[in-house]
Amino acid sequence: MLFRSKKWLAIVGILLVIALGAGLYAYKEYMRKPKTALEVETVFTLSPHDISKSFMDDEQKANKTYSGKAIAITGAISDMKTDENGNRTIIFSDSSLNMTIIASMDSTNNVKAAGLKSGDNICVKGFCVGFNKDELLGSDLQFNRCGITDKQ
Repeated sequence: MLFRSKKWLAIVGILLVIALGAGLYAYKEYMRKPKTALEVETVFTLSPHDISKSFMDDEQKANKTYSGKAIAITGAISDMKTDENGNRTIIFSDSSLNMTIIASMDSTNNVKAAGLKSGDNICVKGFCVGFNKDELLGSDLQFNRCGITDKQ
């Protein structure tokens, strides 16, 4: 008798609708791809020297200012690297500060980066993820999920 009451059927129906909605939401979130740097508004546009200098002058302040934000770096490429999986990395150098900026390309931008070479002036946009200070070997500033916004 309990299973045949209209109240019980209404409760089961509502619970099924809630479970279905929660399942669809979870699936949508699981399948969502992270935005690339090119899809996010640029917070800062800097030269390799300017951003390098801000980290060398005051690392803590620079980390608070730039970490996790979409930053465009405009300058001449010092070097290009490709790993065994075909992922490309663009390197900017500032010899006056003994520092390199390492921009790991987003997989969707690897083809666009293939035609670049040392000395090309470009604008790379990516997320600042960290700074490794080493006075002996030189410091590194890391960017990931980068894309090329234009070639100058």
